[in-house]
Amino acid sequence: MINQTRFGGPTALIRERGNCFAACLASILDCELDVVDAPDEKGKHWLDIFHQRLVDVGLPYRLLMLKPTAHILKTWVRDALYIASGPSPRGDYLHSCVYKKGELVHDPFPGGSGFKNQQVNDIVVLIWIGSNAN
Repeated sequence: MINQTRFGGPTALIRERGNCFAACLASILDCELDVVDAPDEKGKHWLDIFHQRLVDVGLPYRLLMLKPTAHILKTWVRDALYIASGPSPRGDYLHSCVYKKGELVHDPFPGGSGFKNQQVNDIVVLIWIGSNAN
C-alpha cells in the first residue's frame, strides 16, 4: 500500500496540499503514486481532475462517488477495495483511506488510523470501462 507524500490542508499552497486520495488510488491500482497523483486545478472538481489523470495515463476507469449505505456496500461494492472519505483527525478537513466491506484497510497517512470518530462521509469506487477510457 502507498503512503501520501504531501500533508498540507486545504489552505496550503496547491503544491503542498495533501495527496491522500492519490495514495489511495495508487494503492488500489497497484501503481506508483506519481502515475495517478494530479495537481489541483482552479475551477475544476477534484474528481474530474483525477478521472482525466487516469485517462491521460491509459487506465480505463471511471470514478463514482456514492453515499456509503449498507445497500450500496452490499450490492454494488461487495468485496472490492474502495476509497472512503471522512473527517481528518488532524484538522478541519477531509481525509481519504482505503476500505473494504466497511472496514479500514489502509490509511495513507504514516501511522494513521482512519477518520475522526471513524466517520465515513462518502466513498469513491473505481468502475472498469474497458480498454478505452475516453
